[in-house]
Amino acid sequence: MLKKTWPKKSGNEGTKGKLKIIDFLKGIAISWVLIIHLEAFLHFNLGWFDLILQFAVPMFMAIMALNFAISWEKNSNLKQYFFRRAKRFLPPFFVALSVSTILAVWLNLPLEFGERQLVGYFFLGGSGNYFIPVLFQFVLFFPVLYFIFKKNLLATALLFIGLLFLLPNSQLNITAQYNLIRFLPFIFIGFLLSKKIDWIRRHDFGFKFFEMPGKYSYQIYLFQVVFFSKIFW
Repeated sequence: MLKKTWPKKSGNEGTKGKLKIIDFLKGIAISWVLIIHLEAFLHFNLGWFDLILQFAVPMFMAIMALNFAISWEKNSNLKQYFFRRAKRFLPPFFVALSVSTILAVWLNLPLEFGERQLVGYFFLGGSGNYFIPVLFQFVLFFPVLYFIFKKNLLATALLFIGLLFLLPNSQLNITAQYNLIRFLPFIFIGFLLSKKIDWIRRHDFGFKFFEMPGKYSYQIYLFQVVFFSKIFW
């Protein structure tokens, strides 16, 4: 009879390997986002469960912060970091952006050209557009945020809280819904979880039904942005 054993880990060894729970939680988050969009366009609500659904994107940000931190501990080369992220995020983005723009022009729908498009907002309005600029901002500023976090935990918490207080007083429209500052507390939670990576690995679990959409959560999100735009609704 085979006995299940856990490999011993020390130092950064706990950052190696793929965690099933990350794809599992991302799958749940992207499913919640889909329900939110369906509610808006089909005009129904799920009562108290809607309160839970509002944590879909914040949970996604915390998971992404955890995942990025794990990856950074394995390879902190800045040039390789940006190359990997550009390779992963930009091709699907430009495909979705092109498809939505071409369809909008073909259907003679109005396009938006403004400051929001400078940070990744689609030219055609629709639910979920705001998250794409948030994602790009996170990719851009992650090395700085994680560096500050690793230097001083308390200073990081105070910095994040201070930035949150600046948000309501900002005169820039770009600091509205699609600003990374809104999600700093959840990014902070993700960074904190990365310090418990060995414990997480020992208790790792998943569920295939959610793991698969979790692996392609970014592509699914982009599809939702296009599908729930003015093209189809």
